[in-house]
Amino acid sequence: MAWDGYGLASFKRTTRMAHRAVFTEVKGDIPKGMTLDHLCRNKICVNPEHLEIVTQRENILRGNGKASINAKKTHCARGHEFTSDNTYTHFSPKGEKWRKCKTCMAINSRKFYAKTGYK
Repeated sequence: MAWDGYGLASFKRTTRMAHRAVFTEVKGDIPKGMTLDHLCRNKICVNPEHLEIVTQRENILRGNGKASINAKKTHCARGHEFTSDNTYTHFSPKGEKWRKCKTCMAINSRKFYAKTGYK
């Protein structure tokens, strides 16, 4: 059996993710709020030596998904550096963190006001 690429293991009428079942049997419990990172990047792998206990955030940032790719960016699309002075940070309604370049926002505002005539 598999779920989203991860192996499943059933034992005594309980189904668990196989890598978590093997890890807890060999190395002990996974602390609440923590998850396992596949260091080998193979979702089906159950080798406890290929698994590391990390936070969900760390696991996501280590991956190759959209959140990880965006978090690793150091400059905006126009080449301005993301610094604390040049970055607006806000959260979407879904709770996703967004960064916006203040320099680009100022450029866009000037263009908008020049085009529309608003003051």
